[in-house]
Amino acid sequence: MDASEYKEYIISILFLKRVNYQFEVHRDRRRKTLTDVHGINDPAIIYGELERQNAPEDINGKAKIKTNFKKYGTNLMNI
Repeated sequence: MDASEYKEYIISILFLKRVNYQFEVHRDRRRKTLTDVHGINDPAIIYGELERQNAPEDINGKAKIKTNFKKYGTNLMNI
């Protein structure tokens, strides 16, 4: 393996590490918003919201929850 091939592997690995880091930062921010701002303490609800794909965010970086949690006793659409 010459230096140019090695460089391609290293750059790819660095890119994947960066993407993974950004994913974890975004997920931690969403978890904090769910627990602190919306007051959700049920692990099942938190896990469901964290696993939901394409969760929208507002301009302040806080996750918007579009799910109606009336069956859990809280309507988060009005928060």
